[in-house]
Amino acid sequence: MYPLTDGATTLLVVDVPASEMAPHLVHGRSDKDKEQQALTVPYRDRDHTAWIAEHHIERAYRDRFTRTDRAEEALRRNSDFLTTTITAHAAKPSACLVAVACPTRPHSHGAPSLNRDEARYLLHVAEERGSKLPTDGLPDR
Repeated sequence: MYPLTDGATTLLVVDVPASEMAPHLVHGRSDKDKEQQALTVPYRDRDHTAWIAEHHIERAYRDRFTRTDRAEEALRRNSDFLTTTITAHAAKPSACLVAVACPTRPHSHGAPSLNRDEARYLLHVAEERGSKLPTDGLPDR
């Protein structure tokens, strides 16, 4: 927690989501034989790190590739739909910019839903408080 100049306290919460590119290989050396090198596949279970057994690695990679394939297929379908819709309704040649976002994890259950004004206010307060945080030791931008 960081005390601010106005006496308020700010709590910084860092939420690190699970990697969409899991599993990951880690290169290391054996504790017993320093010359022996190995690849291991860690996974996190809350605050504990464990190691994936060899027979589970194939399943983990298959799941990863399935997630990637589904995301690419959904993007292609949406792109095709937008292209068809835009060109069908365009009276004359025009330029369009389409931005796509695909949430990869659900909204936190503990966070309340915000309307546009509430979100703007929250961002404003966060910016004000952020400007009051100590910057000692932080690199210049």
